[in-house]
Amino acid sequence: MRMVIDPRCGRKTKHDHAEILTYLVVGYLAGRDSVRRCLKWCENHIDFLRQHLELKNGIASPATVSRILGNIDEEIFCLAFIEWMTGILNTKGINIAIDGKVLCGSTEKIRNRQAPYILDLITLCKKQKEIKTVGWLEQVRIPMEKDKDGRDITPAYEDFIKNGTVRRPRITAGDNLTDDIHQVGLISSRRMSAKETLETKGDHWKIENSLHHVLDDLFREDRSSARKSKNNLDVIRKIAYNLLRIAILREKPESGPTEMRDQLNDDLTLIEKYVFRGIAHL
Repeated sequence: MRMVIDPRCGRKTKHDHAEILTYLVVGYLAGRDSVRRCLKWCENHIDFLRQHLELKNGIASPATVSRILGNIDEEIFCLAFIEWMTGILNTKGINIAIDGKVLCGSTEKIRNRQAPYILDLITLCKKQKEIKTVGWLEQVRIPMEKDKDGRDITPAYEDFIKNGTVRRPRITAGDNLTDDIHQVGLISSRRMSAKETLETKGDHWKIENSLHHVLDDLFREDRSSARKSKNNLDVIRKIAYNLLRIAILREKPESGPTEMRDQLNDDLTLIEKYVFRGIAHL
């Protein structure tokens, strides 16, 4: 978290920004689904947290946290998250889907590790000269619909495009997670056929859709009222989610994420293990 620059740099402050980011992650790990509830959990467990953090002025107020999250450089925070992930995961033979707007800096890290990549065209950096494939893809998400008797009445593609559904009478197109139609240009450092590009991007979509389903189900991401701090809160949740998955893998592979969060809330030694001791390569 120290890599993230304090937006209040040069001013006298009561609360350390890196500590704030850390105990927010802890709060989400312990089962809380909003900033306010995370901070309340931290206040109730401040003696435990002070074993690992200084917290000289206690836990920050929701207003202070909101201001800090709203002003932290989103790109640097995202880059810190990517560096952390690449530091603990053995990525050989694994396709990694990085959600959100990919940074020029993080694209450089992928290239330096000589790993092939496929990116949305909007992330293209001017100095990338090794592009082998350029393509265009469209993804359409059709929400499942059932009638009052529970029968599936989800429309076919053509009907959805023309008329939408009862839940989505007006379909939307763009690059937000809530949009129904995504149209993106793609580039890759590998020479790929249209079929290979579609299959690779399809794997990305599966990961992304699964990730956001879990984030919404566990952390109520889509219900968050945050606006200015939305992207930085997304990174906080993703850090918590990845720590949660690592804990499941190490402690109890048969557990679900909800059960594992309950265990982390009840057993603070697990939080100590996965947040404060550091994680070896997987």
